[in-house]
Amino acid sequence: MIPETDVIVIGAGIVGVASAFYLARAGQRVVVMDKGVVAGEASGRNGGHLAPTIDGAWAPLGLLALETWPELIADIDGPTEYRRGGGLYVVVADDPTDPADILKYRHAQGFVAEQLSPEECRRLLPALAEDIKGGVLSPRHGQVNPILTAKSLARAAMRAGAEIRVQTEVTGVLTRDNRVEGVTTTDGPLLAPVVVNAAGAWAGRIAAMAGVECPIGPRRIQILLSEAMPVFSDVIWGGNGLYGRQAQAGHLHFGAGGPAWEPSVAEFDHGVAPGAMQRTALRMLELMPGLGDVCILRSWAGVIGPSDDGVPVLEACAVPKGFIVAAGFGGNGFVTGPAVGKVVAALAMGRRPPVEIEGLRLKRFRAAGIG
Repeated sequence: MIPETDVIVIGAGIVGVASAFYLARAGQRVVVMDKGVVAGEASGRNGGHLAPTIDGAWAPLGLLALETWPELIADIDGPTEYRRGGGLYVVVADDPTDPADILKYRHAQGFVAEQLSPEECRRLLPALAEDIKGGVLSPRHGQVNPILTAKSLARAAMRAGAEIRVQTEVTGVLTRDNRVEGVTTTDGPLLAPVVVNAAGAWAGRIAAMAGVECPIGPRRIQILLSEAMPVFSDVIWGGNGLYGRQAQAGHLHFGAGGPAWEPSVAEFDHGVAPGAMQRTALRMLELMPGLGDVCILRSWAGVIGPSDDGVPVLEACAVPKGFIVAAGFGGNGFVTGPAVGKVVAALAMGRRPPVEIEGLRLKRFRAAGIG
């Protein structure tokens, strides 16, 4: 007899394990499957920033995430290196945007923020350049060690009753009469009336197995790690086209926010691009010249999966019924992961989600002529 469960989650990144955590706590039998390991892809290769830089249709997810992270850290009872020191966006001299405009925009989206003078910015980040316009501080932003956090959350999900199967690749999605019936895997089939596609950059491929067209594809990210130095700030920061933080052990983690790499990523390429490293290091030197003597130890790359319009897909599909897509978050997948997990759990159990997600449905691509 083929084994059965209530919900199958494809993908053991932050979205997948958060979904499993909330589903298991609600009494659902849930099995998470991943072709690799927990946090083996983007969830273990990102910068660890808990700073949602989002707006529009998915700003409510960012707000819910900022509310959820402190309670989740307390619930999972495992190592995370969580700190909530705030997030500072520094407006450099040649940035055409004014700090007051950024502040106004963030307030319009419902986020808590305050404008800082150049002197106030430098008090928070002493290594900053002199020639800056000022900045915007978001006091609810924070940071974690992403690998430790995802693995701690996975263990919490298992304590709640979830099963996590690593090195198990989903090879097909079973459907009948426009309904989901389960999946086929490298370890055999598993039946369930609900299948959650939380496969990140692979979500488009998984969706196609269910007959759903989902325009999500790979994009490479790259991060640099410095030698350890005395801790000078708990604030995470952005500006001059990059983001950075100082980890608990004193290392700097920083990367560029734009697609500046070579060669182009046609597949799921984890290779490091030296040119991107040089450009990112130069941006950091321009923003924080006081760090010019700090040595870079290493760099690593990862693959994120943004959608074609940069807005995620989060919905319970009408056809096939029981198929839920939770992907396309790009560089904001980790910070919004716990909020997405709450939404997925509600959708899987036929309940009203905690935030509005109408603007995140796939129908927007059809209306725009995409796909």
